[in-house]
Amino acid sequence: EAVRRANAETGRNALYAPTISGPVDKLFQMARFAKKEGAGAVLMLPGITGFDAMRALAADEAFGLPILCHPALLGCMLGGSLTPGHLHGFQFDVILSLIPQICGADATIFPNVGGRFGFTLPECRSIVDRCRSDAGPFKPIAASPGGGMTLDRIPEILQVLGRDTMLLVGGSVFARSPDLEDNARAFVSSTGRKEITEATTLANGNHLAKEETGPTQEQLENIRRLKLLKYPELEGNHGKFFEFKGGFGGSGAMGTEDSSHWLNVALENYKPEADNPSWKGVHRTELVGKRGESPKFHVRYFEVQAGGHSSLEKHEHEHVVICIRGEGRCIVHQRQWKMHFGDVCYTSPWDVHQFACPRDAEEPFGFFCIVNAVRDKPILVDREGFETGLASSCG
Repeated sequence: EAVRRANAETGRNALYAPTISGPVDKLFQMARFAKKEGAGAVLMLPGITGFDAMRALAADEAFGLPILCHPALLGCMLGGSLTPGHLHGFQFDVILSLIPQICGADATIFPNVGGRFGFTLPECRSIVDRCRSDAGPFKPIAASPGGGMTLDRIPEILQVLGRDTMLLVGGSVFARSPDLEDNARAFVSSTGRKEITEATTLANGNHLAKEETGPTQEQLENIRRLKLLKYPELEGNHGKFFEFKGGFGGSGAMGTEDSSHWLNVALENYKPEADNPSWKGVHRTELVGKRGESPKFHVRYFEVQAGGHSSLEKHEHEHVVICIRGEGRCIVHQRQWKMHFGDVCYTSPWDVHQFACPRDAEEPFGFFCIVNAVRDKPILVDREGFETGLASSCG
């Protein structure tokens, strides 16, 4: 009733979509009750009630309401097929787009890149592309990214995934302030829509605002200020916070903002000389020390892909390595150790050392490296410890 009243007053067409979940033999009864009470759509959880239950309701001509597909428990069917070494389940676009399409869903919700669940940008784009494809016998459906989305990220989401997107933002709307109406207006405004204050007058005397093609400069500036309240500028010598993306998410697009496992931090090559044969399959993320901070140490994160390795090298400065992902091997002088989560390796001055990830590893070998702020350049060596003469620009 509240939604109907708001639609009548504003000229909008908001829909209320209750969740339909429970014993299969009662789903149709719940759906009919929801429609009778004025619901404009329903939310179904096929990971719990089964895809065929959703298909059957979608095929019921007497029901006829849009169905939103929620991904609860569908994650256990994912195989991470865009991730090397993980090929034991459904592709992301198949389980979160194609099968919902086949089973009659009108929209599919999925965890977005940068949220709580660690989906990558290519994985999210594969879902969105499948949703919008008109190839084959199945109709396109709406793509709805969610999973820890915040209001300040909406312009970014629309830019990356396109404006033909159904946004799912929940907790951030409630957390913004105690004024839920103002929070809802901020949500709408962040998409580029105007508030309903002027423009078209409806037959009932109400007003309907025209929609813009994108946020105004004023709206973008307000979003930037909101973002800075939570995430201060990364450049400069002041307190700052790097938010980790759950599940080691990140687009992986080298050098682009927000491509690493930390929000708004770019992923970099291990060393600028990408064609240097001394290393293979290593990325680095500079966290603390190169953005105007003043500590006597730098904190970096390195990630070695399966079969990859860092340079075999030595240098005068020392560093500490802490494993936080997967497992790998550290070589220090004539000794080798297997590193697992939480293991720590200390490299003293002039130790010949190297870090590597096994070829059959199921996930990358990731570690923090804490190193002197002022340090010499590494010297590359061969297995016998003799200097190779190859250039190495940084350590």
